Amino acid sequence: MDASGSRYEKAAFYMALLSFAYFLIVSNETYSSSLAYNALSVLYIAAGFIYFIIYGLIASGKQLTGIDGKNVRLILPIILTIAFVILFSFHAKIASVYTIIKGLGYAREFGIYLLFLIPTFACSAFGAYFIFAKKQIRLGLFLLAIAFLISIIFFVYIVKSFQVGDETIISALDVKSILMQQNPYAESFAKYIYSNFSTAGGTLTMNNEVIGKTNYPALYFIVAVPFYLFSLPTIYNISHIGVKIEVSIFIFLLVSGIAILLNEKKLRGFDFGFIAMFVFMLSTVTSPVDYLVLLFLVISYVKLDSQYSFIPLGIAASLQEEAWIPIILMLVYALNREGLLKGMKKAAGAVAVFLLINSVFIIANPRAYFDAVFAPIGNLFPFGIPPTGSLMLFGYHVPIDAAVFAFSMFTILSITLLLFFDRKVLVPFLSLMPMMVLFHTLGKYYTFFLFFGAFALAAVKKEKQDRGLITRYLHRNIGVFYLALLIIVMVFVIGIYLYHMQYLSNFDVRITNQSISYIGNNTIYDAQLHYSNMTNGTVYLYLQGYSNYTMVYGIYGINNSLIGTHPECNDSYTCYVNYNRINLVGKDGIYDVHAVIEGQHVTDRATRLHAMIYDTKYVYYSDDVVNESAYVK
Repeated sequence: MDASGSRYEKAAFYMALLSFAYFLIVSNETYSSSLAYNALSVLYIAAGFIYFIIYGLIASGKQLTGIDGKNVRLILPIILTIAFVILFSFHAKIASVYTIIKGLGYAREFGIYLLFLIPTFACSAFGAYFIFAKKQIRLGLFLLAIAFLISIIFFVYIVKSFQVGDETIISALDVKSILMQQNPYAESFAKYIYSNFSTAGGTLTMNNEVIGKTNYPALYFIVAVPFYLFSLPTIYNISHIGVKIEVSIFIFLLVSGIAILLNEKKLRGFDFGFIAMFVFMLSTVTSPVDYLVLLFLVISYVKLDSQYSFIPLGIAASLQEEAWIPIILMLVYALNREGLLKGMKKAAGAVAVFLLINSVFIIANPRAYFDAVFAPIGNLFPFGIPPTGSLMLFGYHVPIDAAVFAFSMFTILSITLLLFFDRKVLVPFLSLMPMMVLFHTLGKYYTFFLFFGAFALAAVKKEKQDRGLITRYLHRNIGVFYLALLIIVMVFVIGIYLYHMQYLSNFDVRITNQSISYIGNNTIYDAQLHYSNMTNGTVYLYLQGYSNYTMVYGIYGINNSLIGTHPECNDSYTCYVNYNRINLVGKDGIYDVHAVIEGQHVTDRATRLHAMIYDTKYVYYSDDVVNESAYVK
C-alpha cells in the first residue's frame, strides 16, 4: 500500500476532492444571498479543508493521536460528498436550470479533455520512464514527441477556439507596447477593452473604472511574445491561432514535466482519480499562463530541497501573483526545515530571480510597476464571491477593503498551521485557504490549487517526524501555538467587527418593493432604494440573475453586452462605465429604480434577480426577486 492509502481510500479522497472543487466552481458562478445557505456552505468548506489537511498529514507519515486514519480516509470523504449533494441540490433550486446546464457543460468538456489527456500523459510518462529509468533516450524522446504532436493536433485542430478574456487581450497589447519600445506598465488600453466587452469581457473597480493595464509581473506577457508574432494579432487570430498554440505547448510542458518529476513507482501508482482531477483543472483554467505557473510550482515543490530551487520559485513569482502564497509557504517550510541561513538564502535567490526578470520595468517607472503589480485586491468589483466571502460581504456587511484584511489574516493562519504541522504536502491546500475570503475570485483558483494538492499527494513520501526548528519549539510549548491561534482569531473577529461598524456609519441603504416584469424579450426591474445618513451622494446599480438557461446581468438601463453605449473615457488611459450611476438627492430619501436588461430571445428573460448598490467602498446586496411566469414550458 502506498502512502496515500488503499485503492478505496484514494477513490474516496478523489470523490471528495472533485465534488469539493465542483461546488466551489458552481458557487463562484452562481452565488446566493441566502444567509442559511452561505453559512452551511462555509461549514462544508471548513470540513473539506480539515479533511484534506488530516489526509495529507496521515499520508506523509505523521502520527495523529486519537484519530483512526482509515476512518478519516474512507468515512469522512463519503460524508463530505453527501453534504455536497445536499448543498448542490439546494443551490440548483436557487439558480434554476442554469446550474444543471453548467454541470453538463463541464461534463462535456471533461470527456473531451479526458480523450486528450490519457494518451498524452501515457506517452509522456513512458517517455520519461525510458529516458531516466532505462536510459533509452531515443525511444523516450520519440514518445515525448508523440505527446507533443497529440497536444498540438488536439488544441489547434480539434478545439475550435478559446474564450479570450480581457487579461489575454491586455497581454497582447503589452507585447505590442514592448515591440514599440514602450513601457506596458505606463500604458492603459481601457478604451479598447471597453469597446470589446462583448468579446473579451472586462474587469471593473469599485469606482466603475475599466481596468485596461496589466496587473501581472513582466514574465506573464513576455512569454506571449512568440505567440503574438505568430498570430498577426487580432482578437480572432489570438483566440483561433495564438492562444491555441500557446495552450498546446504549455500543457504539454506541464504534462511531460509531471511525468518527468515523478519516479517510476509513483507513475505506476496513478489512478483514474488523479487523471480526473487533472482533466477538471484543464477544462476550467482559461489562461494559458496558468499552466506554466503550475509547472514551475510543481518543479519548486518536488525540488524544494535542491540548492537551485530558488530558480523555479523566482520564475513562478514572475509569472502571476496567484503563485505568491504557495511560494511564501514553501519558503517558510524550507526555512523551518533547513534553518534560518539556508532558508533566507533560498528566499533571497527567489527575490533576485524575480528582480532580474522585472528590473527593466521597475527601473523605467517604479511607481507604475508597483501600482499595477501590487494593486490592492480590495478595490476590485465583487465578482465570483465564494460563500465565505459572501457571508462577510452580504451577510454581515463590511466594506470592500475588508478583503485585504481577511486575506492577510488567513495567510498568517496558513503559515502558522504549516509551521506547526511541518508537512510540505499541506502547502497547496493552505494556499487556497486565503482565497476563500476574497470578494473577487475566478473559478480557476479552486481547480488550480486543488489539482496542485492532488499532485502533492500523488508525489507524497514519508517525511521525518517534526524535524523543523520552529515546529519542535511549538510542540514543546504547545501553549504558544494555541495562543497564536487565539490571537489570530481574536484579531480577525475584532477587525471584521470594526469594518462592520464602519459600514453601518457610512452606507445605510436598503431596497424594497422589488418586481420583475417583461416587455418582449427584455426584463424590467423596478424597486425602491431607501437611503439615510449618506456621506456619498453617488451610487451605482448592478443587476445579476438567472433565466431558465443562462446567467443574465446588466448595468442600470443598458444590456449586458455594454456595446452601443458611450463610457466616460477622458482619454485612452481612464475609462468609466457610468451609465449605472445614480445621483441621490440629500442624505436621506427614496429613489425609484427602473432598469432594463435587454434580451435577444425569450429564454433571456430573467426569472430571478438580485441587485447590488455600491459606491467606491461599500456594497449592498438585495434579496432575490422571482417571477416564474417567464419560465419557458
